[in-house]
Amino acid sequence: MIKELLRKTPILTIYNKLKYGQKQLGNNSAKRSSAEKKLANYSYNNIQYLGQGKDGFTFKATNPDLDTEIVKVLSDFAKTFLPITKDVQSRFLDVPAFYHFEVVNNELIKYGFEELEHFHDLSLRGFARNFLQICDIELALLDKGFLIWDFGFSALNYMKSDNGEIKWVDYGGNAFLYLQKNNAPIKPPRKNLVYAKNDFVVLSVFLHWIHCGLGYKEAGEIMTRVQKGSINNKEAFSRVNKYIKGTSIEFILALSNFDLLTKDGWLSFKKILKEYLASDVTEVLESADINSVNYTSSGVEVRGYQNFTIAQGKLFPKDEGHEWAPSLKKWELVSQILSELELKGTYLDIGCNLGMYVYSANINFGLDAHGVDYNQSYVDVDNEISAKLNLSCTFSTDSFSELCSPYDCVSALGIIHHLFHRTENFNSLTPILKKFAEITNQYLIIEFPTENDLKAKKWTSMQAKNIKEAYSEENFLHTSSIYFDLIRRVDGVVKERPIYLFKKR
Repeated sequence: MIKELLRKTPILTIYNKLKYGQKQLGNNSAKRSSAEKKLANYSYNNIQYLGQGKDGFTFKATNPDLDTEIVKVLSDFAKTFLPITKDVQSRFLDVPAFYHFEVVNNELIKYGFEELEHFHDLSLRGFARNFLQICDIELALLDKGFLIWDFGFSALNYMKSDNGEIKWVDYGGNAFLYLQKNNAPIKPPRKNLVYAKNDFVVLSVFLHWIHCGLGYKEAGEIMTRVQKGSINNKEAFSRVNKYIKGTSIEFILALSNFDLLTKDGWLSFKKILKEYLASDVTEVLESADINSVNYTSSGVEVRGYQNFTIAQGKLFPKDEGHEWAPSLKKWELVSQILSELELKGTYLDIGCNLGMYVYSANINFGLDAHGVDYNQSYVDVDNEISAKLNLSCTFSTDSFSELCSPYDCVSALGIIHHLFHRTENFNSLTPILKKFAEITNQYLIIEFPTENDLKAKKWTSMQAKNIKEAYSEENFLHTSSIYFDLIRRVDGVVKERPIYLFKKR
């Protein structure tokens, strides 16, 4: 890996990046130590570090009166916005979601400690429920001439009290926007800060949902660029559409037509959130990857995430697809396993996508085959192909956690990292393997994207999820041994996606 890096990257660039990374790590450590010393100088003790952002370091600590407080030691960036912070402090005494905070010597922000919980249910419906309260907060702020744009990216700026109500926990100043420019105590140090602009507020809502709800961390980087004005709104909205279209929150794109600088805008937002929560829409986090489905006189040609042809009663995978899932190579690995098992009976493919493995199990191996996928678009296409070609394959949108009927052979190819806590809320490999054992009679085939797989890294470390057990190949093998005997490990089409064959105990 190092040789490859050296061959492709100028050595000076590597050196500078490593040096910069070490410098930043050292700087943060030194700044945190300095912040802790500052609290000690104010006679705080029992200092517990909670986190940091561009506005400073946050701690839980005991003050000289032995009261527990949340204290933020302000950064130079936060001090730029102190006039706003102080103005906010004077106006928010009757907003229930806000604490009565104090600014101390232009160095600290402090408020009384309350036991709060993180919002671990960041499913899309969870987000919708949260945002009903966010809408109410914005409505209250509008009466005071403000709006909030920064809901949090590296961490949420709101938490949950015992009664389930949102409490705002960040008062750095730059999150607040003035409806009237003349009321602002400072001029914007960055293009889209201080003065409220509708497009900016709408984009901040979109990108917060994309980052924390859909799991796309790059949305935070886009938000930073929007904040600075280094990306124009047209391009930002184009990227937003790309992420949201085809998902079950496509309805929030209607915000582009709302004026979120008015009460009517936020009330309209509340209305569509309530309609979504009242619906039975299945949560879909990304659009179906379907390029084309063309029927011919002899069968069908399918192109998309999976690529194959069914003609004259046979299935022919194509040498096409993403680098981690080329249809032909991956199909050959799975088919070799199935041919050795000489199975008879039933087969289930979880996360069946365009149905290639379901059709193959039925056509090539004579199995009674069923596929499930949470995306209705895939299931509709799959059932149509099965009906038009007079196949006995069936497909449904059952979620993994809802499955109950056991199958003789179950396959889950490249989806376990999604089940971890993206498409479902397991947050641990243990209940996932237990569920596999419940629905498997004999054999289980799993393609396991390891913790070093780029997609697995992305989807198993989603913002604010309540991870109960580390996602790793070691934990996967340990837990699987409780329910299954390992028959073999097969190298996958890429190094970090091995395929495992298990037999149920």
